[in-house]
Amino acid sequence: MVDLSLLVNRPLREVRQGGCGCSNRSVHPTGRHSSDPLALAPIGNPLVVPGSDGLQHIDYDVLVTNVFTAPLTLTSVEVRNRQDGATVLKLEGDDLATATEQNFFQKPVTPPAQIPVSGQAAVEIDVKVPAGAALPSELDHVVTWSVPADAPALSIVDGKTTGQVGGLPLTVSAIAPVSITAPLKGNGWWSLQGCCLPNGHRSLRYAVDGTHEIKSEMFAADWVRLENGAFFSGEGDTNDDYTYIGTDLLAVADGTVVKTRDGLPNETPGQPPANVKVGEDYIGNTVVLQIAPDRYRTGHRNGARALGDRRRLRLTRGGQVRKNGRAHLPARPPR
Repeated sequence: MVDLSLLVNRPLREVRQGGCGCSNRSVHPTGRHSSDPLALAPIGNPLVVPGSDGLQHIDYDVLVTNVFTAPLTLTSVEVRNRQDGATVLKLEGDDLATATEQNFFQKPVTPPAQIPVSGQAAVEIDVKVPAGAALPSELDHVVTWSVPADAPALSIVDGKTTGQVGGLPLTVSAIAPVSITAPLKGNGWWSLQGCCLPNGHRSLRYAVDGTHEIKSEMFAADWVRLENGAFFSGEGDTNDDYTYIGTDLLAVADGTVVKTRDGLPNETPGQPPANVKVGEDYIGNTVVLQIAPDRYRTGHRNGARALGDRRRLRLTRGGQVRKNGRAHLPARPPR
């Protein structure tokens, strides 16, 4: 299985939470400062990617911290174009519940959209813009909330059980995504866990250097092959049941190999990973291809047969990078 992390949209230094050049100050509707039960912060700035649905997607996460004395429930999250105030996305009800996840664990919080005392939740934002339409350059947010009527120290929020927080202005990335070719040849290939609904890639968040969170796999995808109406033969519990394992992985653009890792064996489908000992092992055997200044493509979760240590090797678009394989993912694709 191949996992391609879309790291080409912007350099890592630009997606750090602490370096986005934004403000998370709450703005009270009357213009005065307010004491609110929650705090908002971004995980990186909004990134833009074209989707196979023909739309442009603006994606990022809003991190919500409960700084109150009782569980806090989000009732809506509204994203607005700062230039004209138009609403470009409003999450509420089931949509909000699905998009509101635990900060690290990739599953919705329970009860739905409720954040425990001193807890955090990440709200996944996916703004859809028609192809060819102008993108907003800046976004703003309005978050509505509720707390129990018997919450201690309710006077902190002026005795209110519902309210709203406005603010968190964010600048939409002006860096255009890089167009690349498919990493595999032939027919029947499917991209699983791609952008932009919550899934194992879109929902992945982790801390770097103890200072900020990143979403390095937000636009990543797993490639599997459909043959005879199924992704695997037999029971799907051995690698031999997946005919695409061992196929050639191709360079998606002209570039230079700047990092390789080799020698990790294939994992067994349906079983916990046996060869993941440290964090770097999760991505398996790896080839990182630099395709432009500050733009890299990462092909990983591959089989043991690869390029070896071939740093600075020049590859042309469509040239063989390595053999496809299976790394840490124990789950089987659906039939």
